[in-house]
Amino acid sequence: MDSFRDKVAVVTGAASGVGLGIARALAAEGAQVVLADVEADALGRAASGLEAVGSRVRTHVTDVADADSVGQLRDFVMAECGRVDLLFNNAGVATYNRMVDTTDRDWQWVISVNLMGVVHGINAFLPTLLEQASPSRIVNTASPAGLISCLPYQAPYAASKAAVISLSESLAAELEAMGAPVGVTVVLPGKVESAINESDRNNPYGEKKSILSDAVREYRALVGREFAKDALSANEFGLEVVAAIRAERPFAVSHGPFFRIVVAARNERILTAAYGAS
Repeated sequence: MDSFRDKVAVVTGAASGVGLGIARALAAEGAQVVLADVEADALGRAASGLEAVGSRVRTHVTDVADADSVGQLRDFVMAECGRVDLLFNNAGVATYNRMVDTTDRDWQWVISVNLMGVVHGINAFLPTLLEQASPSRIVNTASPAGLISCLPYQAPYAASKAAVISLSESLAAELEAMGAPVGVTVVLPGKVESAINESDRNNPYGEKKSILSDAVREYRALVGREFAKDALSANEFGLEVVAAIRAERPFAVSHGPFFRIVVAARNERILTAAYGAS
């Protein structure tokens, strides 16, 4: 996709963090941006910030865990814009706890947003993208946690993000087999400034910060400190994501050299366990 000018981009989880960074980068390229988020007040503030620099912005309060809500988002976009060129299934949440202390409801919450939110976005928008028969792209936000898969106290988050990577690769293979003009990119933010570590404020079950052990509390604090080191701003990473989409790359990652090391180490660990040391 050579130019984003006048393209219609829908971004979920757009009120803060990576979603807002992507929206800003797209707006700077002249795209029409539809911001979707479950937090109405934050959504309004985000839109005002983009409008202040002359961007064409629309907003829609959306709960990606609810298929009907995502369907309403699609209907809104089509009524307002008449088309969609870029779909960013970006909304995500995280919870920290030992698996033995993680409730079924916490699992349900994380999976319903991180995984089913992506599924709902695809189900709602993909038929429209196929009908348009013009180049478009679905961009799903996962995480390096979905590839490293050895993070303690984050089992629901890591599992959901691994699933997003797998479903994205399956979707890309299907669309290629169909000869469809719809591409797929997976976003893997590492140390990027965001509010995801505070996302349990939106846990509908009220189990906010339900951390029971000192080890988990210490680990969460450690994650916060590590993310403060060499972190990209959401705006910086937004530019990297837009560059990856322009180049039609299947993955957009932050901190490439470090990402290569940790993924290679994980793959080697699997191969060694299966076949012995090389």
